[in-house]
Amino acid sequence: MDESSSFRLRFHHDQKNARLAMMELYQLRSFVAVAEEGHLTRASERLFSSQPTVSSHIKALEEQLGLRLFDRTARGMQLTEDGQVMLDHARAILKSADGMTRKASAIKAPEGGLFRLGINNALDFLRADQVVAHMVDRYPRLKFQIDQGSSGAVLAAIARGDLDAGFYEGENEYEEIEGTLLSHVPIGIVIPKQWSSEFQEADWGRLQSRPWVFVSTLCSYYRLIERLERQHQLQLDKRFEVSEDQASLSLVARCVALSVLSIRHVEESPLRDRVELWPHFRHAMPLHIAYRRDRADETLIRSLVSICQEVWGQPQAPLKVQSNSLIDHQRLSA
Repeated sequence: MDESSSFRLRFHHDQKNARLAMMELYQLRSFVAVAEEGHLTRASERLFSSQPTVSSHIKALEEQLGLRLFDRTARGMQLTEDGQVMLDHARAILKSADGMTRKASAIKAPEGGLFRLGINNALDFLRADQVVAHMVDRYPRLKFQIDQGSSGAVLAAIARGDLDAGFYEGENEYEEIEGTLLSHVPIGIVIPKQWSSEFQEADWGRLQSRPWVFVSTLCSYYRLIERLERQHQLQLDKRFEVSEDQASLSLVARCVALSVLSIRHVEESPLRDRVELWPHFRHAMPLHIAYRRDRADETLIRSLVSICQEVWGQPQAPLKVQSNSLIDHQRLSA
């Protein structure tokens, strides 16, 4: 090999190392999320980010590595062969970085460090603002990162170690996650007032006549809708997906769709005079604070759970069913 060829190889190797050094952990997190979800929208929700942001992370990473990691198809994002090889490396890097972060937090806790909390609803709705205020009083040097997403996204992030704890409604399907019950959230089916005459009777089949709006397929309310379909043998037109509950309520008020929302959210909304609750359905959705079982004895986790229990008080019994036209809470929660 001549001297010039040797120089070119060394130069190429140095360029590759430079590109690897430029990689950011958030790019790797986006890469892994898209690879595992196979879809930019689902990956962005999982990361509590926007689709354009996640897309830009993937593009930047591909440019830095000099590799095409995904094939963009009509069905979503499909890993290339190079992408599949890089995925194992990315997971290993993230696992190592997360371990280092947890170790640093353990060294600094409880006096300081970063606590990552997930919320599935507004801060005041969850009383999370009160909880955080108490935590700050107890640990003045503690920093907080608060991410909002659907219940399913919060649970998945806790299971992966991306969040230290979080609020969720509905069911927990993760064996590694433990949840402490805080309350039950009354929810109902919301309809436009202009459609009242259509839905006077307790006719579940009538709910198929209009489209539906929901926040996310990972949302506990969406999963409730799916159970309603199975229980009453329905095929609902789940036509709209939006980013938050207020957008759902706005579409209902505009006579565009039906939805399932918390009764408190409806009653406190400026749009409450334009919508109403279908009188033939109520459900009590359990609200928990969740964390990984293997971290249950950590000081900050114990403090968080204790403060949540103080703020919420003793959990009330779930809503009782008074009529056969109402869906049964116990069967839904089974």
